[in-house]
Amino acid sequence: NKPLPGVTFKIEEVDGGFTDQRQTDKDGVIFWENLRPGAYKVWEVTPAPNYVHDDTVHVVQLEPNHTTTIELTNILKPTLKVIKVDSVTHSPIANVKFQIWRGSDDTITGELNDLGVFQTNDSGEIVLEHTDPGWFKISELEAPSGYSIKQADYEFYLAAGETKTVQVENVPLSALVVYKYDRITGEPVEGA
Repeated sequence: NKPLPGVTFKIEEVDGGFTDQRQTDKDGVIFWENLRPGAYKVWEVTPAPNYVHDDTVHVVQLEPNHTTTIELTNILKPTLKVIKVDSVTHSPIANVKFQIWRGSDDTITGELNDLGVFQTNDSGEIVLEHTDPGWFKISELEAPSGYSIKQADYEFYLAAGETKTVQVENVPLSALVVYKYDRITGEPVEGA
C-alpha cells in the first residue's frame, strides 16, 4: 500500500469536452480541480516501473461542491526463480543452461515468446525479477557432466504479484564409491 509516483493517468469527460493526462506525484496523487459536474472516465496509461499495467476504465460521477476520491492499486510484476539441484543430495548445480519462453496472457493467440537461454549461477539459480505475468515454459538444454535429466520441460502460469520457484533435479549417473578406513582408529587410509 505504498504510494506510487510517476504513474500516468488520463481523464476524459464522458459527454466530451474536458480531457487531460498527468502523472502521480511523490505521494501517488493526482488532483484535478474545477471540473464540471458529470461523468468522467479515468484510466492508467503507463504504470510505475516493475508494476503490471491496469487497463481498467473507471467511470466516476462528479457532484457539485464535492470532492471525489478514487484509490487505485497496482500489483508488482512477478519473479521467476529456477533452482537446479542434485536429486540425491539436493546440492546446487551451477552452469546448467535453460531455454525460457513466456506465453502471452492472451489465450486466443497462444504464442510463445523466446526470452533466451539462461545459465544457473554458483548457487544453482536463475532469477528473472519483474517479468511479465503469463504462461511460462522452461527446458533444460543438456544435463551437466555426471548427471542425467530427470524432467526436461516445465510449464506453469506465473501470476502478477507472485514469486514462483521451480526446483529442477538432475539424477547423478551410476557410480561406485569405495572408502578405506583403519579398523582401529577409523581414520581414512590413503593409497590402498
